[in-house]
Amino acid sequence: MKDLARQFTNLSNPFLKVLKDADTNLVYFSAHLETNERYLPFWQRLEPILQSENITYKMLEGTKDIWCRDFMPLQVAMNEFIQFRYTPDYCDDSAWEHTVTKPVDLKLDPRFRIQNSDLILDGGNVVRYNGKVILTDKVLKDNPGFSKSDMIELLKELLRAEEIFIIPQQPYDMTGHADGMVRFLNDRTMLVSDYQNESISWKKKYAAALNNTKLNVIDFPTVVLDEKNEYGDYTARGCYINFAQVGNTILLPFFDLPEDQLALKELVKLYPNQKIIHVESNEIAQDGGVLNCITWNIKR
Repeated sequence: MKDLARQFTNLSNPFLKVLKDADTNLVYFSAHLETNERYLPFWQRLEPILQSENITYKMLEGTKDIWCRDFMPLQVAMNEFIQFRYTPDYCDDSAWEHTVTKPVDLKLDPRFRIQNSDLILDGGNVVRYNGKVILTDKVLKDNPGFSKSDMIELLKELLRAEEIFIIPQQPYDMTGHADGMVRFLNDRTMLVSDYQNESISWKKKYAAALNNTKLNVIDFPTVVLDEKNEYGDYTARGCYINFAQVGNTILLPFFDLPEDQLALKELVKLYPNQKIIHVESNEIAQDGGVLNCITWNIKR
């Protein structure tokens, strides 16, 4: 484990204290949003918002799908990034292999200093705020050679984190991503999707894991729909916690559901110093992700 981490000791600052979305000032999207007819209506709603709010954005050419959060590297210092292995087991089926983006094929800013890690980890499973990181136990399932304690120590090294918390993967979520489950409000508090409809046994494990963080927990509006898309996968409609935050602006997904206004009201109360803008997001939610999933926001 130490050998895996040692290769990263030549990176600069030991900690980057701007690892929170409110400090980012550049966001990337997959070019598929503006070229794929499936997503174009969504992009035609989102792009004017980005422009009116002066949010700096760029398009990633050469991606295989729109979920750039998952396959892009994680920022650990100014212009310094860690690229984890992106080999999602939920795309192992030959029918889905063509959707897996190879990060090496993407043309990124040559000033980015990117180090590669052998760990399998999707970016959507990393929820961060300053030196704190939350992931689901999918990272352990994907890297069976590591004990939980060794994984935590390694991730502290790679992500320059002070604390790593691991929570149980949500049932029926094949991706195992944490960004549809939790969100940091600040150093002491996190927002948590309401999973009252899950099994008692899972809720007990989940509650114990959340309690282990010693963070304050605020239940955040969530609608769990028994709704699948044409591929037989569950949609992400109702997953309000998967909002995108870039600088002083929060983009909140709306789904044409009665709970839309409740989520907006709650977010305005929780983030009084942020500008909250809702974005109708059914086109992307239909494919299993929402606004955090389609964004890669960094600090430049």
